[in-house]
Amino acid sequence: MSYNHPKGYILTNAVSHTRFIPFLYTFKYTTIAVFVEISALEDSKLDTPLLFGYNKRWRSLYSLSSDGYLLPSSGIGKMGFRDKVGALLQQGGCGDALDGTNEIWMLSMPSYLGFEGINPLTVYLIYSIATPSSVFRSEDERVNRELRLVLFEVHNTFGEGHVYFMRPGIEEDSSLKRMYDHQWTFPRAFHVSPFNDRKGWYTVSIKLPQFPDADRGIEGNPKPVISIQLREPNIEADQSHTPGQTKLIATLRATNALPLPSARNLLFTLVSYPLELFMSMPRILYQAAILHYRRGDDKSDLKVYIRPEPFLPPPSFALSSKNSVNSEIQIYPASGAGFTTRRRQPGVLGSWAKEYVRTFLRTRVDKSAELAVVLVGPDIDTEEWFLPGSTSTSMNGKGSETHNTVGPGTRILRITPLAPEFFELLLTAPSAGMIILAGGIVDPPDFSYSRILNSNRGPNDVLFVVNDPELFLDVFNGTLSPRSPFGTPSLAQRLRLSAIPSSLVTLSQASFGSQINSTCEQETESRTLTRLLRIPATHFLDSLYPGSLSTGSSSTRARYLYLSTIQEILSNIGFLSLLMTILTLSALEPRIFALFRARIRNETETWSAKIWERVERRVHSTRDKVGEVVP
Repeated sequence: MSYNHPKGYILTNAVSHTRFIPFLYTFKYTTIAVFVEISALEDSKLDTPLLFGYNKRWRSLYSLSSDGYLLPSSGIGKMGFRDKVGALLQQGGCGDALDGTNEIWMLSMPSYLGFEGINPLTVYLIYSIATPSSVFRSEDERVNRELRLVLFEVHNTFGEGHVYFMRPGIEEDSSLKRMYDHQWTFPRAFHVSPFNDRKGWYTVSIKLPQFPDADRGIEGNPKPVISIQLREPNIEADQSHTPGQTKLIATLRATNALPLPSARNLLFTLVSYPLELFMSMPRILYQAAILHYRRGDDKSDLKVYIRPEPFLPPPSFALSSKNSVNSEIQIYPASGAGFTTRRRQPGVLGSWAKEYVRTFLRTRVDKSAELAVVLVGPDIDTEEWFLPGSTSTSMNGKGSETHNTVGPGTRILRITPLAPEFFELLLTAPSAGMIILAGGIVDPPDFSYSRILNSNRGPNDVLFVVNDPELFLDVFNGTLSPRSPFGTPSLAQRLRLSAIPSSLVTLSQASFGSQINSTCEQETESRTLTRLLRIPATHFLDSLYPGSLSTGSSSTRARYLYLSTIQEILSNIGFLSLLMTILTLSALEPRIFALFRARIRNETETWSAKIWERVERRVHSTRDKVGEVVP
């Protein structure tokens, strides 16, 4: 008998959220989504003129475009859904799930009248398709579907994206919740709610859609059900690597599924729910306000994590034998069962700061024939190389071709930004050492640096990873501009110094010795701290000063300071405006939160005053251990 059914549906979903900790709170709402087979979508078999189409954001009422999903198009070029899924699975070591006979069904919210709101969850169900007579699909034969892989693509309001992999039969829970077909529990690795960090576990339960099949007696249209439990770490049992009690449950249940293509079904959905696709962000903000401003005692308060704490890059991995269960699901141990596909991008100010840094690095590597700098991009496998004698940077997938052009004696500084604020920090911190103290981490680990950097550190104090901290200091403290003849800080440098605690400025002029009977490690740590605290009179991004003056009288010094300040303002008004804007906005940030009476989690504050306060505690903690000698 022939077997055929629609390759797309428009769904009406009932969504519920129930929070159990620190108090009970439930809300429900309706959403509109499409459930489509992506090959049929990309072949325009589901297009309905003016009502639904693939890559027709401004020409259809509803539309799906691959640009906002999975891997960023900027990193891999223009690709469709199927190619992106394939590239993602190859990147994650799950390429064997695609065998050439697959159907990939996608559940997601479409754009509406050109508006693309936040898409919190997109689900991909990857089926292997076979018929009794052939491993290849035939429209005239009965189809057997085998679920090979489930992908959850999660987005948050910060523009980040993360994908979780789940394989049927691989690390599934031994006991299923009633009515569900599959269930997995795995570590949480992505910031979604402003009231939660990235700690904890997810328990994901799925009831698969039942496609209509007259031969099997299955009628109706597919209505998937998805349940996600957020579970706290099992701290009471002193087993933080195991899931504990349930913190909240979110459930999506398809209540109606209408076949596509169909103008009638699309218009019916439009008339029934004309505004639902506009409501995602307003609904998030409304419910967040209710939860945050709910009155209660200190234990029941839901304080806010301002921004997601940056991820450390996943370590390199080697797949074990094919029969090993760990090789199928836990590909990137640092990120749980998946990895981040999109990170926050710099805003206008951060992009401007980044361009200054890139210009500096181009010039800096030209001053040394044996130096190369590489910025590891926020997207998967993107690197930007700065090479001696090159007028432009080289960007490619894994940097293999560029790496082959680097001489054997070349020192390579590898910097991995974990947050866009890194480039603003490069602009606003007074020295390379202060940059490391405020947001750096060393990988591979260095004992003396790690001891200093890992104390009094907040979750948002890790902004970048550097492979060689000594080379980092040489590159960024080796300014290209001549210093002031009197050691007088430039105007821009004075602005930077005004934003950090005065004790750090004082300590920058001190040296640290060791206490009696100190160990070799303490000696090394004291030398490291001394170097980190050194602040030059001229920042590496500051412009050239006027020519040196030969005399050093007080009147000459005052005249020099006046003239250099005037010239610096006139010749660098754009640079100074950027610096002052970033510093001013950072100073205003806590006042804005106070104005709205927002309660912030301690040690997660992201404005500069709190960051430097934690740096100050970090430095004093180290100073107490190694001692101080003031010259």
